[in-house]
Amino acid sequence: MLNKVTPFTTSIWFTNLGVDTSNAALQCQKLKSIVKTVVVSNEGGYQSPSFDENKFKEKFPEFYDVLLSAVNNIANDIQTPIKFENFWVNINKKGSSNRPHIHPQCSLSAVLYIKTPKDSGKILFKNPTPSEHYPLNDQVDGNFGVYMFQPSQGDLCVFPSYLSHWVEPSNSDEDRISIAINFTKI
Repeated sequence: MLNKVTPFTTSIWFTNLGVDTSNAALQCQKLKSIVKTVVVSNEGGYQSPSFDENKFKEKFPEFYDVLLSAVNNIANDIQTPIKFENFWVNINKKGSSNRPHIHPQCSLSAVLYIKTPKDSGKILFKNPTPSEHYPLNDQVDGNFGVYMFQPSQGDLCVFPSYLSHWVEPSNSDEDRISIAINFTKI
């Protein structure tokens, strides 16, 4: 008899926070109008510099408690106490994307989706295991090379910071707005 074990997995967590995003969208656009863009992973579009937890509480108070509750549930699940490290705002216009990257020196990273018009781009995650290089059936759970997620407004996506990810180019005439957040191990 064969015994099957799956010792190596990488989880990605998704939930909708159920919070009205209209104030957050205004705050993101206001930030864009007063703070110059930086170029990190963005191809076109706007990416703010990094800000701390206090600025998040100030700009997005409606999300603060529910965000921390969701992420702390994940931290408890993986038995890793974490703390809020930093955040930044991404606003992708038509044709804008984010190239593949990781979030070094962090434990968990998250994306909070504020505005997600139709055809504004999926987030993609590269399988971190070498199994993608073997000729396995990609229909078997865990054997895919890339996992894609189509976000909706109010969604929160949390993933290990080492996981390479990127955002497809937007084909929407409306801005796609998201907030990226990093957490570090305490």
